[in-house]
Amino acid sequence: SIILIVVFSSIVFIILKIKLKDLQDRIDRHRNEIISIDNKMSGNNFLQPTFQNSSFIDFKKSAERNISDMNSSITLLQIDVAKLNLTLQSNFESPQSTPQVKKQQWTETLYAPIPNKDGSFTATNVTSIENQSSSFYKFTITDNLSQKATFEFLNVERAIKDATSSPELILNPVCRIKNALNQNAKRIRTITPGVVVKHNDKWIVEKPTEIEYE
Repeated sequence: SIILIVVFSSIVFIILKIKLKDLQDRIDRHRNEIISIDNKMSGNNFLQPTFQNSSFIDFKKSAERNISDMNSSITLLQIDVAKLNLTLQSNFESPQSTPQVKKQQWTETLYAPIPNKDGSFTATNVTSIENQSSSFYKFTITDNLSQKATFEFLNVERAIKDATSSPELILNPVCRIKNALNQNAKRIRTITPGVVVKHNDKWIVEKPTEIEYE
């Protein structure tokens, strides 16, 4: 949109400059005509009284009115040109004219198997590759200097089937379940991710993840 505004403003700016030049040329022509007639009158004094009382006076007044009107138009156009020039400069100089590249947040994703009964995960079993048969939770680390991560249930068909069959092993140690067990559930939705903190060889649950059967 910024580019379109700049292009449109540039076109209008050029059109106004052309109109200004045209008006200035017309003013110059009228002035030259008046000067030419004045010169002729100076060289033909015997015609001056009659000519001045009729055609010349009318023509001169008309030309002066035209010049005055065109000068007014030029003033207005110059104001418009100045405004457009400021707009163009601000668009080129504004930070918005150059799209800002948003810095991508660093993240690391890890996958964890069945938790321990004490509500922890053995660190050596938490890996960066999802195991299609034994991964049940996904960890997300957003600070590479921190030993803390958010975690949620890995909502895939295989994990759901196993978890609804054995919730006491897979869900209960690290989850807060919002509704009653439903072994026919098609999804186990994470309402609020939990938090785990790494201590030595374990990821310990600081805050359980909230889930519900759907």
